[in-house]
Amino acid sequence: MVRPAECTTTTRRFPPAMTTYNLYIHPATDAPGDAAKIVQWGRECWGAVQPFVERAVYVNAMEDAEGMGEQPVRDAYGANYEPLVALKKRFDPTNFLTGNQNINASP
Repeated sequence: MVRPAECTTTTRRFPPAMTTYNLYIHPATDAPGDAAKIVQWGRECWGAVQPFVERAVYVNAMEDAEGMGEQPVRDAYGANYEPLVALKKRFDPTNFLTGNQNINASP
């Protein structure tokens, strides 16, 4: 068992330590006519916070990365990606578990 003090990027599979906050900007509206305005607000908000955020991503909040291939997922896991591919090949070789951005067992 790994004790919390021993928990590093290499002893767990989700980097970084995530001891800070997670910011998730989700522009949404029920009024289709406001869609462009609310999307613009989301983009402006995201741009405004960039000087204050760490370059990290939470994999379960990567809806916008769908269709971009595996690179965003690789970036999210960093050095832990390849060990996770090995685990995926062992425990989910058919890639059955695909409900979110995931590690694909087959290249």
